[in-house]
Amino acid sequence: MRLVSIPVLVALLCAPALARADGARTTLAQFFAIEEANVTKATGYRLAGVRDYTEVIVGAYTQNGHEQRVVALLRCGPRVCKGARVWLGPHETDLLGLVDLAGAPGPLGGGRIDARSSWTTLGGGRKKLRFPVLVFETRDRKVATGRSRFREAVTGTEAHHDLVLVSLRRSDERSPKIATLPTVDLYPSGAGTTATYTLAKGSQRAALDIVATEQRYLDRDLACIKPEPVEARYVLVKGRYARVDPLLRKGCH
Repeated sequence: MRLVSIPVLVALLCAPALARADGARTTLAQFFAIEEANVTKATGYRLAGVRDYTEVIVGAYTQNGHEQRVVALLRCGPRVCKGARVWLGPHETDLLGLVDLAGAPGPLGGGRIDARSSWTTLGGGRKKLRFPVLVFETRDRKVATGRSRFREAVTGTEAHHDLVLVSLRRSDERSPKIATLPTVDLYPSGAGTTATYTLAKGSQRAALDIVATEQRYLDRDLACIKPEPVEARYVLVKGRYARVDPLLRKGCH
């Protein structure tokens, strides 16, 4: 797993207006114990239908010349905000949405959320969410040189994208990142895998399963028919989604 999540429990003493007005940068800096000048981005969202948190701040800060993408999960009262910190890694990151993993089956993911104003509400108009989760997409793309199956040097684009699920349940507060699901793993030779994800009913009542439809790609210099897509399933095990796919991947003949 390329992304490392090191969430912890923290408490932030602040005035209510600090967490709810245009002070997202100030709040993020205090929450992560960094200088506000190091915060490069901070967008606040109010939460609707979520029991255990009231707001989230999605942002980034620089440390030792490197940018870190982070999320602050806030539970704010009249004078005190408490919650959890989540590190998403150094790569480009977008918030895709708020979903209920104990709700209706359907696609997991979606388009990027553009906040039109400070403290846009997520989940507006919905009833109480039983298992609310923020869905993020992280993207790492670069020009790289690799080897083809015939050991020839190939220069091209290498891409690794993931969906990262961050739980908004208080029971997951010590470790909110409950899944990292690869959507793109492609290499300069053209080989790799892409995947899309759907929420589906499974054997559990507490949470939906996540079904992956994966398409494998072969090296561009192989004269083979593209393999058929295969499905894999992720189920919630002890608070984390674990992959359970008995299918064996087959190459071309």
